[in-house]
Amino acid sequence: MRWSLCIIDESRKVNLATTTNIGADNGSGESALSSKYSFEAESGTLVGGTQINCVNASGAKAVNVLADGQSLSFNAINLPKTDLYFIKIFYANPLKSNLKITINGSDPETLLLPNSDAYCYQSGFPTYYLILKKLNAGDNTIQIENSVIDKIEILPISEAILGMNNHLFVDKTHAFLEKTLLTSDESLKLIIDNKLTYQDVEVYVYDITGTVLSKKKYVAFEDVKLETSNLGKGVKIVTARLGNYFFVDKIIVR
Repeated sequence: MRWSLCIIDESRKVNLATTTNIGADNGSGESALSSKYSFEAESGTLVGGTQINCVNASGAKAVNVLADGQSLSFNAINLPKTDLYFIKIFYANPLKSNLKITINGSDPETLLLPNSDAYCYQSGFPTYYLILKKLNAGDNTIQIENSVIDKIEILPISEAILGMNNHLFVDKTHAFLEKTLLTSDESLKLIIDNKLTYQDVEVYVYDITGTVLSKKKYVAFEDVKLETSNLGKGVKIVTARLGNYFFVDKIIVR
């Protein structure tokens, strides 16, 4: 089986006169969920780090836990059900950095973060990185190390798959899977509107526990070929990052 990235024809244009929320500049439309599950860094528990002023951050504050042994913990993140959730991490690191994240006391995971534009005192703007993790019904704890953190937001993947009114995710009329029920001899095709602007495509496949089964980065518009023999059968979550846009959907491998 292989993956192919296809571009739809010119007749399928994005209507920029409507608030389809395909990017940060197209419409408002934040969901109630994304605002409900938003946690400012300065409200978390610090070990060794410092709270700093950051004029362009949410609340004009951020938390510096760059040094070894420093950490920021978001405790009592109460969620309605056990599910996969997107965790959107807003950070202000002007150099590439290795963020360390620990979910509910599990083994720490290291993420390579792209750089943001500048330090807070240089009027830099925080950027964000999106990861997919399984979180529990009830209280959860997320601990972050080795970064300058503005805030985190948490979004249920079920809401993203349903095409919620959220500017992070590409609407299903602008990017979609040709098929979501597949046999081992079929190709999976991701159809993307050619009006979306991006330079590369980063594709991840997860199992339902949030474990990454496959990940690979491709230049924009090239065929994306991803071996699926090691994915196993059953339900999988497919995500793609296209510059500042995100795509997410479920597939079933039979």
